[in-house]
Amino acid sequence: MISIPRARRFLPLILLIVLALVFFYRLAFTDLILARGDTFTYFYPYWTARNAAFMEGRLPLWTPDLFMGAPLLANPQIGTFYPPNWIVAPLSAPDGVRVSILMHAAWAGIGAYVLARRAAKLSVIAALLASVIYAFGGHVTAHAEQVNQYQGLSWLPFILFCVHTIFRGNPAVRPHEQANHAKRVSLVAPTITWVFALSATIALQFFSGHTQTVFITATAAAILTLITLIQQRRIAVRSILALIAAAVIALVLALPQLIPTLELSQLSSRGGGMTANEATAFSFSPFIAGRGLLPNYESAGVSEYLSTEYIAHIGVIGLALAWIGMFTPIKHRWLWIVLAGVGLFFAFGLYNPVYTLIAGLPGFNLFRVPARWLALFALGAAMLAGMGLDHVRTGGSIPRAAWIIFFAGLIALVTSTLLADRQPDGTPTSTPTLITAIGWGIAAFIVLVIAILIDRKASAKSIDSSVTTGESNSPSLNSGRGLGGEVSFIGMRVKNGRNRLPPYILFTIAAVLELFLASHTLPHNDLTAPEAWSAERFTISQLQAYQEGQEPTGRVLSISNTVFDPGDVAALTARYQSMGLSPAAIRNALVAIKLKEVVAGNLGLAWGIPSIDGYDGGILPTRWYSAFTSLMLPEGAPPTTDGRLRELLAREECFGACVPDARWLNLAGVQYVITDKVYHLWHDGVAFDTTPLPVHSPPYEGQYVAPENADRLQANAVDVLFMGDPEQAPVISRGEAEILEPPIEIARVANQPVWRVRYTWLDPNVNAVFFENAENVAAVTLVDTRTGAFLQLLPYGWQRVLSSDINVYESPSAGGVGLYMDTENVITVPDNEQGTQTALDMLRNPTIPLNTLIFATDAPYPPDVGEVDPLLVNNISITVVEDQADYMRFMIASPGNLLLFFPDAYYPGWIATIDGQPMPVYRAQVMFRALYIPRGYSDVILQYRPAWLIPTLVIGGAGWLMVALGIAFGAVRQKTTGQG
Repeated sequence: MISIPRARRFLPLILLIVLALVFFYRLAFTDLILARGDTFTYFYPYWTARNAAFMEGRLPLWTPDLFMGAPLLANPQIGTFYPPNWIVAPLSAPDGVRVSILMHAAWAGIGAYVLARRAAKLSVIAALLASVIYAFGGHVTAHAEQVNQYQGLSWLPFILFCVHTIFRGNPAVRPHEQANHAKRVSLVAPTITWVFALSATIALQFFSGHTQTVFITATAAAILTLITLIQQRRIAVRSILALIAAAVIALVLALPQLIPTLELSQLSSRGGGMTANEATAFSFSPFIAGRGLLPNYESAGVSEYLSTEYIAHIGVIGLALAWIGMFTPIKHRWLWIVLAGVGLFFAFGLYNPVYTLIAGLPGFNLFRVPARWLALFALGAAMLAGMGLDHVRTGGSIPRAAWIIFFAGLIALVTSTLLADRQPDGTPTSTPTLITAIGWGIAAFIVLVIAILIDRKASAKSIDSSVTTGESNSPSLNSGRGLGGEVSFIGMRVKNGRNRLPPYILFTIAAVLELFLASHTLPHNDLTAPEAWSAERFTISQLQAYQEGQEPTGRVLSISNTVFDPGDVAALTARYQSMGLSPAAIRNALVAIKLKEVVAGNLGLAWGIPSIDGYDGGILPTRWYSAFTSLMLPEGAPPTTDGRLRELLAREECFGACVPDARWLNLAGVQYVITDKVYHLWHDGVAFDTTPLPVHSPPYEGQYVAPENADRLQANAVDVLFMGDPEQAPVISRGEAEILEPPIEIARVANQPVWRVRYTWLDPNVNAVFFENAENVAAVTLVDTRTGAFLQLLPYGWQRVLSSDINVYESPSAGGVGLYMDTENVITVPDNEQGTQTALDMLRNPTIPLNTLIFATDAPYPPDVGEVDPLLVNNISITVVEDQADYMRFMIASPGNLLLFFPDAYYPGWIATIDGQPMPVYRAQVMFRALYIPRGYSDVILQYRPAWLIPTLVIGGAGWLMVALGIAFGAVRQKTTGQG
């Protein structure tokens, strides 16, 4: 049975759990969900795919639904091996993220509390305040949307606590007992225990998936180590060796994630590290320092007052307490001063000359967003605030000059917020509203009043001391030079009787209340209806229906900037208003609906819709993907490093959709193209589909035909939109068509005129138009001028299979498994960057046949294909037996040897067997796979089974077993010695 004194030790931890529910009350006690930013377009899809794999009892190794195929397990951001993610596997992605945020909010608070009690040596109430400021302050809470980063930040205090314990000794032993304890018990056992604990916490933080947080934490641990060694004035060899051992063990524990992540990092589009400009992107600018370090009190979502990357406020009252903490006569305050200072110093990034020099160094050159170093500021300032509270609690004060500097600095911060909208990088930032300014004023007034109480109490203590020793009274009371005298001078009177709350209690209550009020403007309170995620839009339903039973399924290319309004926006708005949602929540829901309508970002991963696109700010996509998709981008556009073709191709000069050349669409296996209708035009009641769809076959250039699913139209006119010289109207090559109405300008796109010309149409039974030269044609519509009916035509072969808020077009020749049987059209290039560039040049070269297969290999030339009688080509059969994400099986019958091309991403770890015999998988056409198939009947299996999979699982699992036994041994050893 647990004794009452021992049970009381858990009360602060219970209180922190309760506070997590209070600060996140909307997330905890409503069904509303986060539905914006990375949470919606990145984490929900990944968590959906990961959880589905878990529930099927398998590891999420590979997905065909992003980037034309991508490794899932190798991407650390999905948190495959992070145990708390296993707990939420049965839940939907929004509910899983909800539970994870609540768990880690409490966990961050508990970690900060333990660190404050042991490393900062704070009292219970001061440690509680420090933990609240860290866990529920601006920086950590603002990253709830980046759930893996949020998870990682919750482990930061625990890791520093373990490092501190290794240097300072067993926390279960009181300082005055250390000598006897050292005599009675070997310190080896507790040291080993904390080595194992440190290695486990490091590995868990790595498993959470945000490697930049791991790097920042390692830097914090190095700072703690250095400060500790300086203060101890000796080289603690044993402790340093313990840290090295913990790091090595952590690497072993993290092997199942570390090895695949390193492999992907080497193949990443960012594999060579970032440029200085990339590494300093999203730096904490001096222009927004005031907005970032001071709280905001506007209603959630009313304005994007600041990017969440730049939020690091601990409250005005928290700043005052941290300022007091800097003046406490405690030696170990310097650790937290340095930690907070380094965090703020590095956060300035581009605006810090030192950081620009080190941005190219290993580690620093792997990550963007220097503002994330504010995590160290948040933790250091929280510990200083706790020290400040203890200083006030014990009757301490700080010099008058220090208070003057604090209030001067506060005024400077407030003044700097007026420059927030001048942020150089263009990040949306707003100056503070009146509500926020009033909030700052009230908080500053509270600080001033409590400062007076502190000064009066310190002065009274000085009087008592002088009376006892026979000295004269404090000059600060008689001369009016102290803070109390100065306030009395301006007419303020503050009483400090025994029946009033002491200043430290007032400080604590006010600081927590200020953080709670400021939290209402942070993302975790910017929630919307759950159907923003769960309800399928028509686009998703239709694509799923089209692809049902299709093997392999064709891919989707979405092109849209999502600036359109849903057709049912009025009905949706009314519905959300009836649910009591705020305007911001309604806006978030509508944006989410539009993103689903165009299957944006990674959303196809959640609904099983394969896309050639994707979005990732980490180590995906591969450099091969970036190289190949450079063929698809407009001329002069740099290769993409994070996907987002949807946005990169949505250009005004292409009527909102720069659809790539048909050659690249075919190679990528694109079957459907999605665009919005923002740049579709209307004139005189006639609609024009201006999407510039490419012609797939040269013989059909200049042919515009009616979609197969369209009703026939008895047209007597044809309206044509074209660009360029109005005197060079397109010429219709077939039929008796004459210009009925000369060209007139009906719109301007990208500052260029769009002309409409109307021709007579004398063959109403023909719903197709042929042009001599269609290069300047933008749209063609048949018109029945008698009824006003019209029919929008498309380039030959394309079908408009869905027309709603968006259009979905089906390609006439979606790619698939390709057959290459002519040895003259097989070329090899080196398997390196130069070879990749050579392959790109060949693909761009119009003189090289389209069916040329370009191998990237340093191995011997692929086996001769051999000749096949063209009359026997039709006798080749390919039967798909099984088509899973990481496993495919085909039965192939061929009269001759073949080279088989798969429009799926090549990646190490894909292996092939033909009739049970291993065969190499080649990288072809820059980023795809190809196989050699011998003549006759072949049973072909292609699967993703990387060589590192089983060894890393076995070694990592053995490491975790060793760590668990080591920690258990240490706990038993401590318990048997009476120090547990």
